[in-house]
Amino acid sequence: MSRKSNVWLLDLWTNDYDYAIAMTEEEAVNMAAKYHGYEKPWTNLEKSKLQRKGWYVYPSDKNFGFALDDNTEWKKTALEWVTEFGRGYFSYETP
Repeated sequence: MSRKSNVWLLDLWTNDYDYAIAMTEEEAVNMAAKYHGYEKPWTNLEKSKLQRKGWYVYPSDKNFGFALDDNTEWKKTALEWVTEFGRGYFSYETP
């Protein structure tokens, strides 16, 4: 992920399945599509998977974390993740 982005313009976007650090919902959706290997024009199934419950900004002061199978955990506020990783698709593989 690029660390040169202006983090004050970025948010952690989610559809409760995918997570992307982006400036806009459209950018977040496109990052998720690329991550999943979807190419435009998207099929109806791909569109449905990308939208899920709809995209929204994860609150910057709210904790967000991962727990892996080996019980390793990472937990930070959304703003801390955005500051550390910058723009890009965000997954458990990120740290």
